[in-house]
Amino acid sequence: MGRWLFLVLIVTNCFLSTVKSQVPQDYFASIKQAAEKERPLLAHKLYQKTILHLDSTLALPVLRLLEKWCIDHDDEKLQTVSLILQGDYYKQHKSEAKAFYYLNKALDLANKQKQMDEEAEVYNLRAWLYYHSNRYPEAFEDILKSYALIRNEIGSKNYLYTNRNLYDLGYMYYDFGNYAKAKGYLIESLQYPFASSLDEIGCYNTLGITYESLKNYDSASYYFKKVIQLAQAINHQAWVGIATGNLGATYYYQSKYDEAIPMLEVDYRASIESKEWNSVGHTLCMWADINIKKHNYALAEQQLREVEKLEPFNGNIRLRLSYYLKKSALYSDLNQHKAAYAALDSARILQIAVSKRNDGITFSQAEQKIAVEQHLAQMSVMKAEESKRLVIRNFIIVIALLLLIICGQLIYRQHLKQKRNKDELEEASNKLNKYLESIREKNLLIEDFRAEIDALHTMSEFYSSTNTVIKEKEEIADKLKKYTILTDDHWNEFRHLFSKVHVDFFALVKQKYPSLTQSEIRLLALTKLSLSRKEMAEMLGISPDSVKKTRQRIRKKVDLPDSMDIEDMIASLDR
Repeated sequence: MGRWLFLVLIVTNCFLSTVKSQVPQDYFASIKQAAEKERPLLAHKLYQKTILHLDSTLALPVLRLLEKWCIDHDDEKLQTVSLILQGDYYKQHKSEAKAFYYLNKALDLANKQKQMDEEAEVYNLRAWLYYHSNRYPEAFEDILKSYALIRNEIGSKNYLYTNRNLYDLGYMYYDFGNYAKAKGYLIESLQYPFASSLDEIGCYNTLGITYESLKNYDSASYYFKKVIQLAQAINHQAWVGIATGNLGATYYYQSKYDEAIPMLEVDYRASIESKEWNSVGHTLCMWADINIKKHNYALAEQQLREVEKLEPFNGNIRLRLSYYLKKSALYSDLNQHKAAYAALDSARILQIAVSKRNDGITFSQAEQKIAVEQHLAQMSVMKAEESKRLVIRNFIIVIALLLLIICGQLIYRQHLKQKRNKDELEEASNKLNKYLESIREKNLLIEDFRAEIDALHTMSEFYSSTNTVIKEKEEIADKLKKYTILTDDHWNEFRHLFSKVHVDFFALVKQKYPSLTQSEIRLLALTKLSLSRKEMAEMLGISPDSVKKTRQRIRKKVDLPDSMDIEDMIASLDR
């Protein structure tokens, strides 16, 4: 028993020594020697270049040692970065729960220390975690929060990863079928430096497939050719194959099948070699479709069977949708209508699932929530500014009171002068109004009346309770009494002018007495103006007896009690 325990201790010590020897302490040498403001960027570079590619048994202890060093040296910004890097490492290695834990911890620290760069980075990283977990509302909310921070607080030119944020945002819009917005963000992202060659390749490729989705094949081809050049420059054969396949797809969509096939073959071989099985599946579907159109049914069927066997087939909705559409076309050409219908039915079900996933409401709700939060933040700033203004205002009031004591007599005289000027102005205005009234002719009544209504409308927004407005309304009422309503045009003009004085009258009549006709409503409007039957008859071009009969008809329709006059009924509408 003692011998076995001794052997276990030896093996354990050897293992720990091996692990310890594989965690070189000089990982941190450059960070310890650097200035504090340079450490975060240095840590990012060290992580991307080395630590990210280490086995977890080495990488995670390295990152935790970095965090501990930050705590010991009271470097809060670098501590936040160390938490971000741990979250990113778990994200890259598909451990979502731990990735969320470290990113949320980093976000709390960034908020506490007002570290906006790190806050934006956490939102961007967390957005992808949500996105790949199919939690799209949370993903869109976080990517938009990151975008808002970069654009409104940090400044796009001041943030190191602006390109990446815009690229990610553009990709999400592309993936959800909003190609116009995707194109805008992706083109904007090209204005900022790329974090890596692969980011540059991915951005150009996404822009290419966005143009392809918009059926702008010339632009799509341009960007795919650029991706091929960039990938060849760094000898990245997987991307060479993918971009070549995408370029082949543009020829496929333009029905240039002979040009498409060689490129699809390159993509197929490269995708298999790099184990890009989704790319293999989509390439095979296009290739099979070309063979169906060329009547190479056996080869098309063989290619579709190969798609079924791919690992991501069951989990990739778009791949299955493409597969079933091609399978339906194949069976249809072979006159196997039952099988064709079954494949098409499967495609329809998948299309519904894709449509639900692409529901624009998800993105709209996230945008609205961000807009509300921004608005509240702005309101908070405005409130603080308002408080500051109130302090200044109170100080000014105190000074003003002191000045009033010293300069009271001067102010009093100025007040008398202003009052005298005001009285003289009012007197001149009254004389002018009387003069204008005396020279108006009846044939200009309508034009002048419209001008007065427009002026009244402007004044009433600011002085709706003044005596001047009341006087204007009385003058309008007098003019309405002189108006003649003989045609529908006259009535419409009268109704427009009447509504300026009695705003809700017609709506209240219609609501309370919906059975009344237009002619009966007209009579009620004239009654509202306190006109006599004779005046009503003249305005309506009818006899006074007709006015009487109309009034009786109204009483009967609205079931008016004998004790109540029509005038009382109209007056009750204002209560």
